[in-house]
Formats: sequence, structure tokens, C-alpha cells
Amino acid sequence: MMQAITRFVYWLFNVKSVQLDTDTFDPVEAEPGLHVIADFGADHALASAAPDEQIIARTMSRLDWERSFYQVVLVRSSGESLEVGGSLDPQHGLSGTYRDPASGTHLVTPEPPASVEAMTSILSSFSAGTDTWRRAFAGE
Repeated sequence: MMQAITRFVYWLFNVKSVQLDTDTFDPVEAEPGLHVIADFGADHALASAAPDEQIIARTMSRLDWERSFYQVVLVRSSGESLEVGGSLDPQHGLSGTYRDPASGTHLVTPEPPASVEAMTSILSSFSAGTDTWRRAFAGE
């Protein structure tokens, strides 16, 4: 949960790249797949160990983004992770973060994703191994 809070704070203060202590361990990052974290970190579920574009789209569309706060984390077998989340409630907003523990890289989107569809696209690109997701982290 502490990593999730840290990611949100980085987004809130527009921190774009940070070298993290690689000894810090987020248990979500230990298991590749698509994870859904709800209620500000209180609930965690592995939605799929091998997500594809359809599973990602279905998972994202089933969440109540207007009334709840979620973090959806896609973890690769390499340990790299991409997280999108937040809420459509203007009090919270949306964000995206990328983390590569091997290199100590932690990136936060300079602009929040515009919609659930945008977050879904970012996750799908990351899952497919294309570089399209990087545009969100470059402010494009």
C-alpha cells in the first residue's frame, strides 16, 4: 500500500522521474499479471495472470470509476510495472505511473490520463510490448 500512496503523491506533485530505493518491495510487483487494488489499497485481487487486450478492457470497464478509487497494475515478468488509477471524482482524478525496479526508474504521467479509455489504451500498449504507452509519460 505504501508504494501506491507514494505513486499518488508523485502524481499529485508532478514528479516525473525518481530513483527509488530498490530494496523497497511492493508485493504486487512480485506476481506478474493484471492486479486491481480498491479502496485506497485495502483490497487487492489478481484479475489475470496472463492479461490480453480483451481482459484489460473488460476489467477496466467493470470498475465503478465514478464512485470508487482504483489502481490497476500490470506487472511484467521482468518486474516492470505500469499502474493507472484514481477516480473520475474530481476530488481524486486519474494518474499513471511506470516503475522498473531493476533500473530504479519511476515515471509519472505529466498530465493525468483523460479518461478510462485512455488508461485502458496505456495498459493495453504496455501489455502488448509496444512503446505507445510511453507517449503518456512524455506528455504527448
